[in-house]
Amino acid sequence: MTWILRMTRKNIPHTRHPAPMNSSEWSTGYAVLMPFIVLPLVYLIGAFYPGYATWGFNYGGMFPRLVSVGILAIVCLLMIPAVSRKILTKSEQGMAALPGPLRNINRVVLVGLVSALLLFLFIYWRSRALFYGDGFLVLEYLSSSHDAVISGKNLTQLLSILSFRFFLPLLTQALHARPEIVMAVINALGGVVGFWALYAISKRLTDDPIRGRFLFCGMLTSATVILFFGYIENYTWGIALGLWTLYFSLDYAIRGRHPALMVMCALLALMYHAVTVPFLLAAIMSVMLTRRQEDRPWARFGYGWLGVALVAGSFIMVGVLDLAGLNDYFVSIRPTGDNPYWFLSGAHLLDQFNLLLMVAPLGVTLTAYCLIVRRQRKNSPDRAGIILGTTALASVLVAFWIDPALGAPRDWDLLSIVGFPVSLWAAYRFSRKRGFAKHGGALIVPVCLIAVLNVGPNLYEKNHPDRALERLDALLWECPHYQTTYKKAFRVMSWGTTLTGWLGRDDLATKYFLRRVQTESKSPGCWFSLGEIYYKSGSNDSAASCFEQAIEYDSASALYMLSMSFARKRQGLLNEALDYAILGERLDSNDATIPAVQGLILRDLGRFDEAISCFRRSLKIDPDTALHLFNLGFTYYTVGRYDSALVYLQRGYQRNPRLAGIHEPFIMTLLALGRDGDAEQVVREYQAISPSAPGLDYYRAKRAALSKK
Repeated sequence: MTWILRMTRKNIPHTRHPAPMNSSEWSTGYAVLMPFIVLPLVYLIGAFYPGYATWGFNYGGMFPRLVSVGILAIVCLLMIPAVSRKILTKSEQGMAALPGPLRNINRVVLVGLVSALLLFLFIYWRSRALFYGDGFLVLEYLSSSHDAVISGKNLTQLLSILSFRFFLPLLTQALHARPEIVMAVINALGGVVGFWALYAISKRLTDDPIRGRFLFCGMLTSATVILFFGYIENYTWGIALGLWTLYFSLDYAIRGRHPALMVMCALLALMYHAVTVPFLLAAIMSVMLTRRQEDRPWARFGYGWLGVALVAGSFIMVGVLDLAGLNDYFVSIRPTGDNPYWFLSGAHLLDQFNLLLMVAPLGVTLTAYCLIVRRQRKNSPDRAGIILGTTALASVLVAFWIDPALGAPRDWDLLSIVGFPVSLWAAYRFSRKRGFAKHGGALIVPVCLIAVLNVGPNLYEKNHPDRALERLDALLWECPHYQTTYKKAFRVMSWGTTLTGWLGRDDLATKYFLRRVQTESKSPGCWFSLGEIYYKSGSNDSAASCFEQAIEYDSASALYMLSMSFARKRQGLLNEALDYAILGERLDSNDATIPAVQGLILRDLGRFDEAISCFRRSLKIDPDTALHLFNLGFTYYTVGRYDSALVYLQRGYQRNPRLAGIHEPFIMTLLALGRDGDAEQVVREYQAISPSAPGLDYYRAKRAALSKK
């Protein structure tokens, strides 16, 4: 990273580093290094004691313990001031040894090359653990009809939804890629934009190259940076625009420039996602700070009042919503009978502790250091510090009040916006300490190591879904929002459905649904989900029992009736299965599957004419489905009506030549009608799909045997 930063300067002077520290300076050097040394020890604790209590810093637990210990030992070794200074010196010497054209490359060209490299890396490291967050919900919404109404939670991310809706179809066709891949590419572009915002902020805050690198790398210690890697979620562009809002706010407060760009970025970020409101506050603060002293009499009380006002205002807002019964998205200000999770509960405070250590680990330790080591350089409060502090506090309050049932260990990215402001503010405060001026050069390597240590395992997990699933499932099983004490374990339904619907892990989902029905026995959706799991595993009696419970508590669901019909059919209770299918059609006459199921049951009962009538009804509703065409054609074939069978089997084969079971009746029908040449062609196509398929002689022999009966 030092190489990238140095290369972005048109002329790269060779920086003269301070002489090595003498013995009297060792204690001071290690005192400044303490915030960096603490973090590997914290990660080591998380690696040895992984669980919900340590979910924010136990990523080391995904590796063997010996590997975790070795990595952390190497990190601590590289943090030794003498070692880190030597690494930095070698890096500078390597840069100075580059040929002149490389060191003096045009800045525009260099930014373009670095951006292309970052875009490639971000897409390459794109998260494949797609069950994180609600990215699939966004994709599902985007795939709906264009006249779908944007409402509810989507109103808080209006521009995000509209922009994805516009660009996703265009890029999907242009790139010939799946929608989630295209969404990742769009987000990776936002990541590049956000990366340069971080660089611009570090340049705006200081002209000192050492301090600038420290601030830039300090921001990269935030786990929020993994959103830059093309995450399927839709927060990347909002955060990128928020960071540019922060840059232009600092630029306006310090130099009085670009107010229009500041306002534009602030509004766009807010429209991309409402969670970026702290950056809007930064823009407001920059305007307030540029007013003359006599025009802002509130300044005489100091800026501490603003923090008190933000905290009190947030409490009052949530309290009013709580009392009005409108609090759907914020942590309650008081415990209730079905929700012991309130803003001062131990579980909530533990979540906040873990969240901060996850998204802003260095920010937490540097803040603690600044509070303990009170001696500050003799600087009056500066505008940049006030803006950064206000933004950091506002982001902490946003993360504190938003209900972790919407985020925390599962969808932590919703709350990860706190990462950049806290990391930047803490690094800025720390860089103004007396010790930094003397030892700042030795801290570049430690801060880079912390960035790799925090982001690396996180990114590794995101690109290894099986390992990620194992860790996440263990955390959610212990999460307070998934316990019976929290709204009767209502939250387990979303994760259980994710496990069964997207990931195919019925083995993990079963325990969640059982936890729900043990607390809320009248949950039809939960009984239905359990029934589906048992049905897929072949436990027909258990499946039928669960479907029966689902129907008892919701007798108006055609889906439940249809599933019960399948279960009874497997049990051999065909008449009961038919009754449930008929009830299902009465509830939903537009579902082509229901009359098709009736037809299958009637065919098993030998009532072929009625079965044909049912299959015709399914085709009337859905005339282009290969399976419905096959069902009708196969029934005609079964009763020996080969002319009619050929019509529907041929249409079904044209729709889907790989449809299971269609080849044999189609070939036999062609032979029965004397069309041996066509039958031979279908056999060749079948053998191309399945090399073990029999030849034409097999079907001729089978046809001859049937003719003798």
